[in-house]
Amino acid sequence: FGGDDLHDVIKLIDLCENHFSFIDMDDFCAAGASRGGVMTYPVARQDKRIKRIIALSAESDLFEAYESRDDMKTVLKETIGCTPDENPEEYKKRSAVYWADEIEVPVLMFHSRQDKRVSYKQAEDLYAKLKDSTDCTFITYEDDSHAIVHDKDYSTIRNWLNQ
Repeated sequence: FGGDDLHDVIKLIDLCENHFSFIDMDDFCAAGASRGGVMTYPVARQDKRIKRIIALSAESDLFEAYESRDDMKTVLKETIGCTPDENPEEYKKRSAVYWADEIEVPVLMFHSRQDKRVSYKQAEDLYAKLKDSTDCTFITYEDDSHAIVHDKDYSTIRNWLNQ
């Protein structure tokens, strides 16, 4: 959840850069949904090869995730190895809302208002911070979908990537 597993994502970017000649590293976009979306933010903060981010239903505040869902308490304790009270710094470093100003690439966010897995408030809070520091587009759904792009949004994504 945004810890040592970031090294896995960076290895994938290395693989793309070194083994796939059809990939344009000058315009490399990281995209992720839900937990994958969590990973896009710190990787873009750390690896300057990422030029843009697409995040779908991504958690950006693991403190809020821990407090809002009992099942996430177990997941986060297992993956991070502690609770937010035991090591708040570990949760902060994995929560983009606390260092949004360090994300310097354009961001395209999708989130549903009724998402039961990741609260819409997390997306709202992150967007409020991102829009002050980078080009950020926030697409809101009125339904309860989680980590799904609606058919109508494929053209939005394509147009955003082609800017």
